[in-house]
Amino acid sequence: MNRVIINSDDFASDKEVNQSILSAFSQKLISSSTALVNFSEGLEDAVQMVKANQIPKDALGLHLNLTSGAPVLEETKSCGLICENGLFHGRIRTKPQFHIKLKDRQLIFNELEAQLHRFNSQFGFMPSHIDGHEHVHTEWAIMRCVNQLANENKITKIRIARNLGENTSALKSRYKSFFNWRLRQLGFITTDFFGDFSDIEINNTHYTGKTVEIMVHAIPSINDDIVNDYNNVPLKDKVEKFRRNNNFDMINYSQL
Repeated sequence: MNRVIINSDDFASDKEVNQSILSAFSQKLISSSTALVNFSEGLEDAVQMVKANQIPKDALGLHLNLTSGAPVLEETKSCGLICENGLFHGRIRTKPQFHIKLKDRQLIFNELEAQLHRFNSQFGFMPSHIDGHEHVHTEWAIMRCVNQLANENKITKIRIARNLGENTSALKSRYKSFFNWRLRQLGFITTDFFGDFSDIEINNTHYTGKTVEIMVHAIPSINDDIVNDYNNVPLKDKVEKFRRNNNFDMINYSQL
């Protein structure tokens, strides 16, 4: 039997998303989530949920963020590679980042470290795993910072680069394969496969004996359903369809 993690990203981004993720947990539509820590109002609400034991502590990871909102550290705002006018500008993902200047790398490491420390201080425990908002951790130069952060803080589990669905080029596919191989060589515990429900449908693969992470974004809709991402398809429909076609145990990263 294969094991599946359904992870909803962006916990603590705002109160509405928090409520959708809480509901998704209660309905057993997801088994894991990752939290942003640089949105104050959403974080405060998320912390209250966790401290009230509404969100399982062993199923909450850190969603490292270098692309959206304001950085945690004031000094990060001086890093033009990721910030403009005091906010993350999001352009770091527009082209591959294989090498960055030492000064920028130190600023980025400090920011990621501050995000981890905020997670720990606010929630009261270390994350079950780490991943990157908009997959920023899969940039080679950023992964060097993430690897250092994980090693220094004894974090052993991380999301791989997407290896389900269709890639835009053979070169990109080779890079993702090498990146995932490198994560495992560094000693990280990972799933075998990662993608979203649309990737699952494209691949039409049975994952017997494998571990799979399925990424979702549980958000509210106008009719109070929890929808997946912004395609207005009820998350429940996606999960139930997957259950009909696959025999699996739903787990979280702490159980890998």
